[in-house]
Amino acid sequence: TKAEAVEQIGSLAGYLLNRNLTAEELKEASTTTISGKYRAAVIAKYINMDMENFDRYNPRFDQLIDSENSSYELKLPEESMAKFVANKYPILNESVQLMLSEPVTAADLPKKQETTAIK
Repeated sequence: TKAEAVEQIGSLAGYLLNRNLTAEELKEASTTTISGKYRAAVIAKYINMDMENFDRYNPRFDQLIDSENSSYELKLPEESMAKFVANKYPILNESVQLMLSEPVTAADLPKKQETTAIK
């Protein structure tokens, strides 16, 4: 049941169970566990999948892969998964380069701790 799945896989269950896929798509999909600084846009580029379709298979991918757990159950059509596996390291390398080139905003910086002077 859905409740049992939530119990087994924790907070990720809500996202994984909300994949907007048909029964046929689920049947023909392949899953692999990944970890690292992957980016959805880079994966989609290498496997020739538009972002809307990628998001249906992997909702909130970038937010979840960046979470404390930092591992993710990537789900793709079998043909796309084969492309991902064949290009796993170039995808990771380009994802890291993309992450390093993203501008840092004030919201990304740690909060300044207020100190009081000792008199």
